[in-house]
Amino acid sequence: RPMRRAIERMIENRISELILEGTFGDGSAIRVSVDGEEMSFTRGK
Repeated sequence: RPMRRAIERMIENRISELILEGTFGDGSAIRVSVDGEEMSFTRGK
């Protein structure tokens, strides 16, 4: 559980920042990709 919470927290924090920056809007589908230690966020379908 601690690992799951840590991952959720990292993803939620970054998505929140991107929404506040205007990168994603309300109701956007967001795809999260991980490459090594880097996470990337793109619009989903």
